[in-house]
Amino acid sequence: MQPISVRITEAIKGSGKSQKQIALEVGVTPQAVNRWTRSGIISKENLYQLALKTGTSMEWLLGIDKEPKYGNPFDDVTVDGDCRVQILSTIVPDHVAAYAEMDYDASYLCEGSVHYATKLVGPRTFATEVCGDAMVNNERGGMTFLPGWRLIVDPDAAARPGSYVLAGRKEKREAVFRQLVKEGGLFYLKPLNTQYPLQVLEPDMFICGTVVDVQVTGLF
Repeated sequence: MQPISVRITEAIKGSGKSQKQIALEVGVTPQAVNRWTRSGIISKENLYQLALKTGTSMEWLLGIDKEPKYGNPFDDVTVDGDCRVQILSTIVPDHVAAYAEMDYDASYLCEGSVHYATKLVGPRTFATEVCGDAMVNNERGGMTFLPGWRLIVDPDAAARPGSYVLAGRKEKREAVFRQLVKEGGLFYLKPLNTQYPLQVLEPDMFICGTVVDVQVTGLF
């Protein structure tokens, strides 16, 4: 089995990104990334972020899977603008709908309400946190989202089958975080935890926004 330090080096090289770029996206120093490639000592949170940013998986980096799978699920989301986003700690569909219709300048945001994304984002992008365990993958491999992790959500980004989205109904004043899938001509909201049911995206529901990035973090 290859040492984890070798796999980290291969993952970064295979992603086509520099150590400096990986450091910026993960939120650590370039020196930290260099230490990972030499010692293989890395926290679970940073390992997840590294897998996400290099398009591999934690299982491959740890030597469980034999082949890497390059390709970040958020790479096909094209956005442009600032790196500052509004923090919305509570996601209520009608509030999000109203927020998405606003035309604001991020420079006017109060410092305490700002989150700095690791990439350029659209003008109405906001940050929120994962709540509950519906998106905690209870099967081996694949994406997972733990409670407290931060989602960067853009109401203007296209939602396609395979996208991770926030969806809800205005009258119920609640939104759910799920993966958008299409089967038999119908769209569904799919939880990654198989203990939760697959839900049809009904006509009275709407997509509040598409997740364009995710960052391991604590609560706001």
